[in-house]
Amino acid sequence: RPNGIFAWDHVDVDALRLLLSGTSGEGIATIVRSLCQNFHDMRDGFPDLMLEKDGAVSFMEIKSEGDVIRRNQLTRLRQFGNAGIRAEIGRVDYRFDPEQEYVVVDVETTGTWASGDRITEIGAVKIRNHQVVDEWHSLLNPQRSIPARITQITNITNEMVREAPIFSEVADSFMRFMGDGIFVAHNVNFDYGFISYEYERLERRFRFPKLCTVAGMRRRYPGHKSYGLGKLCELYGIELKTHHRALCDARATGHLLNLINQKREVTKPSVLEDAAFVAGSTSRHAK
Repeated sequence: RPNGIFAWDHVDVDALRLLLSGTSGEGIATIVRSLCQNFHDMRDGFPDLMLEKDGAVSFMEIKSEGDVIRRNQLTRLRQFGNAGIRAEIGRVDYRFDPEQEYVVVDVETTGTWASGDRITEIGAVKIRNHQVVDEWHSLLNPQRSIPARITQITNITNEMVREAPIFSEVADSFMRFMGDGIFVAHNVNFDYGFISYEYERLERRFRFPKLCTVAGMRRRYPGHKSYGLGKLCELYGIELKTHHRALCDARATGHLLNLINQKREVTKPSVLEDAAFVAGSTSRHAK
């Protein structure tokens, strides 16, 4: 079963050896002991990267634009420090790689509470070098009633999702679609949070680097009064015929991503924290 230390389906044995040789045994024992004693609170929030320099190991939580430090991540960094293991935050801008795949996602839901409400629709488009290369879409049965106020916004009714698959039936398909992509959304933590909770209910790991088009547009196209998807589409002439339907919103968000990446191509990246990345689930991705 995946947990906060190892993803057991793809353990990097060399990284494990480095972890054990580059840190104090008592420090690692302290972290593992805490995990065993309180798995519920300790199961996530661990840093993204393990780094090695002159035989010593440290850890780094990577934060890019629009990605704020969460309370559990900050707590974990402090616990590492108290255990005598160096851990810090690294803030970076990622280089634009034309061969990198971006999976632009939009979800419609029964409400706004990721750990309590459920998904009614997922739409996703895969973009490589500014071009859409694939699409994925499904209505989902949320296994609960859709509130009338939500139906008024999305036009998704209980009748529409009654015969739709539940999330567990599409989980493998969506994971294959993600591949090695970067998860992109307009207000990314909302969509990512809902999907990651669905995989957590299945006791499965869902972890991908994220990019937020709200933050990206604010940074590279400043000065607008509103950065809502509808307003930005109106300003930049992007088609949005059925707003608040997942695939339509994902396609529109893909156009925003292309606007952002076009600016990133001509802007020299600034790396605020430089590190020799040794191991970590997000370190191999170039945004």
